[in-house]
Amino acid sequence: MEQQFCVKNSGKTLYLQLDESGFIRQLSAGEIHFDCFVSDFEIRDDLDGRIYRGRSAASRQLADGSWERTWQGAPFSAIESFQSCGSKVVRKLVLKPDAGMPGRSVSVSFLVSYPDEVYTLKCWSAHERFPADLPLLGGLKLYYEDVCYGTVIPAVAVYDSKKDCGITFGSPFSQDRAGRLSFGFRDYHSEGVDVEFSCLWFSADHPAECELHYAATCGCWRSALGFWVQENPEYFEAPCPETPRMPKPFFITNPQMEHAALDEVVSRYQPAWAELHNHFSRYGEYAPEAESWQSIIVNDYPEAECTVPFTVKTVNDHISKLHKRHVLAMMYLQASGDCTIPYAEACFPDSIARDSAGNMVKTWINCCFVNAMPGTSFHDHLMKQIDRFFDIYPEMDGVFLDQLCYHMIDYAHFDGKTAVNCRQASRYGDSYYVPLKRIADKLHQSGKALWANGPFSVEVAKDVDGMMSEGTGMGARTYQYMTCGGKGLLIHSYASSSADVESMFRQCIVCGGTWSVSGDAAKKRLPEYPAQ
Repeated sequence: MEQQFCVKNSGKTLYLQLDESGFIRQLSAGEIHFDCFVSDFEIRDDLDGRIYRGRSAASRQLADGSWERTWQGAPFSAIESFQSCGSKVVRKLVLKPDAGMPGRSVSVSFLVSYPDEVYTLKCWSAHERFPADLPLLGGLKLYYEDVCYGTVIPAVAVYDSKKDCGITFGSPFSQDRAGRLSFGFRDYHSEGVDVEFSCLWFSADHPAECELHYAATCGCWRSALGFWVQENPEYFEAPCPETPRMPKPFFITNPQMEHAALDEVVSRYQPAWAELHNHFSRYGEYAPEAESWQSIIVNDYPEAECTVPFTVKTVNDHISKLHKRHVLAMMYLQASGDCTIPYAEACFPDSIARDSAGNMVKTWINCCFVNAMPGTSFHDHLMKQIDRFFDIYPEMDGVFLDQLCYHMIDYAHFDGKTAVNCRQASRYGDSYYVPLKRIADKLHQSGKALWANGPFSVEVAKDVDGMMSEGTGMGARTYQYMTCGGKGLLIHSYASSSADVESMFRQCIVCGGTWSVSGDAAKKRLPEYPAQ
């Protein structure tokens, strides 16, 4: 029995029709047909080295309207379903193992067909290189969850401005998503976009599944972005909306910055808030138990000549200095990320993240990745550190969360859902979620804000109030798509020339962000700021 689905979004109609075997026969948005090429899916089995295509399966329709796909010799079957849900059509594929099937990694790829005419089409995703003419994207594989070469929202849109219609497709927002998501653009003489869910762990007691949503849009990227915002408003709004849209700038300070230096920056720029950095002893230890400690400045910036030990009182006194000058104090913290290597090796060896060759993954100066997923020693340590952090610094105005940009495949741990070449692994970025939620809840219960540096995805940024784009590059043009609700955007320049300052302000104008002014993470005095 043929199935038809018809949904509307932004006044545009998406029509999807299945043939008698449950495969897409027609897919259209407005007057554009996205069915010029035969739409199909394929499953790659990394253990057996086989590829199973949907249209080569034996198919039968089940009582609930879904379709069972089976292949001769395959140790699993697939259940595919389509369903209208509000303004979208939901396509879901679940792989079901045979009894006793050995575990393996699999990938599932869906083809979204191009229309028969592509030369007038544009494409959008949440990355600085978009929107772009579709013919210019041939060969691009756009990964989700990477701010440098990927996209921070798990969706793509293809549209025609003149015909004022198009389509958006992508994955539902979820912190539980398994594997890696990517959008592979074939060249404009080829079939379309491959939406791939790769690195999925699949075993007898763990089915693999993936979900793809389709919706019609107007002939503009804003319509596509608007669809995803309307579907997931809680990911775009700021939990603490008072601070993210502050019209005044930010600067960096540290506990040894002198009164005169603070007076100078406040007098010249009237900053709204400051990131209080380098108050801690080492990366991974942000609330030391010792009565006094040497600042991390000694490791990171030996030229800064930090010789006086810090104490909890030293840090709290600096918070008071900022408050007397009507500046909010946002305390530096991490929710996973860096750990000083000797500290990691001595105290958290089970938590060190490793690459496919077993090497630790190095990051900042003398630092490496440590995984804070539940069940690791670093997770237990960090959760206690977070509680102590809030206890010893009660007067802080919020947290500046650094390095929310880290994401990779960690081969030293297994998260229960990820595998590469049949080797169990972990999505490192997922280790942020539990500690980050603890930090956000503590702040937001007190009406305080959480700013983060470089969130790698809309999901990791969910509980963040504002985000920093570090440096004067084009990263802000990626982050801006996550700030169309209530979240704030800060463009931070390490201004070594007037060109850096100009670039920063250009991004502020284009992306609607606020800016940074001088300050220093380690020194007692301000560096000279270039002429503006």
